[in-house]
Amino acid sequence: MERPVRHFQEELDTMQTRLLEMGGLAEERVREAVHGLTARDGQEIGRVLPGDEPVNRLHMEVDERCFRLLALYQPMATDLRAVVAAVKINSDLERVGDLAVNIAEAALRYVAHPPVKKLIDIPKMADIAQAMLRDALDAYVRRDTVLAQAVLNADDQLDALKTQVFRELLTYML
Repeated sequence: MERPVRHFQEELDTMQTRLLEMGGLAEERVREAVHGLTARDGQEIGRVLPGDEPVNRLHMEVDERCFRLLALYQPMATDLRAVVAAVKINSDLERVGDLAVNIAEAALRYVAHPPVKKLIDIPKMADIAQAMLRDALDAYVRRDTVLAQAVLNADDQLDALKTQVFRELLTYML
């Protein structure tokens, strides 16, 4: 019985490693899109536009690994929660990759016009979101509920900043 348990743990560890790799790629795509926007660098933005194929490939791989873990080992309790959470996180990370492309597309439209004002809040929002992503993945791997709660609290800070940006934008437009 020792071999299947050890093999399960190796598979779980590999799945988590690939999930973290995917998180790093998705975060880098967002960072590159936002930096291209703030630097008004069309070439940097253009590197994000071709798509998120590496993120999509990892998404499919992690899904396959999760479902294989469920089918072959029928994990219980904590391990089952870890695999099910990985399936959800995996989908969310794939969406982050998609959103990086959306940011890049909007950034290209923005840099085609003269700047309205210096972008301060958008990079700040991106920094908060990227830190939240790193912390959320760290909390998942370490099963750290205190860090997970800190991520939720940071979401309130990010929402407040987003509201402030929208108010400023409306004021500018009116």
